[in-house]
Amino acid sequence: MKTKNHVFYNNQTGEIYFIKKLSHAQAENNCRLNRNFNMSCMLESALGGIVNKTTQKINLSTMTLEDRTISTVPVSYRIRQKRNSLLNTSDWTQVPDGPLTDAKKAEWATYRQALRDLDIDSYSSVKSVVWPTPPA
Repeated sequence: MKTKNHVFYNNQTGEIYFIKKLSHAQAENNCRLNRNFNMSCMLESALGGIVNKTTQKINLSTMTLEDRTISTVPVSYRIRQKRNSLLNTSDWTQVPDGPLTDAKKAEWATYRQALRDLDIDSYSSVKSVVWPTPPA
């Protein structure tokens, strides 16, 4: 089974999800299973070479690579992403049968509430956010 780099992208926005070395059948199957995410794929070589998903996207009208304008992503969106990631990684602290004492669980609950209470729209950059400190 011959494998080649395939570029998986959003067929409505051109944003690149990921690049993976797969056989043609595996790539097609992956796209079919993820059609709810508007996923399509094509060979990296068809795009003219090495693709960088963080700085490029696919121009859907010409099916060529173009530079992504990263600054168009609103600051509030990037802050919200980080905040949600911090909440997700601390979900385990609130499960009823978890390893924490009630006091530690309460500390984590306070931290998680502080994350939710951040006024996301009041910051001009992600670096300027004063994030709550998680419990030790």
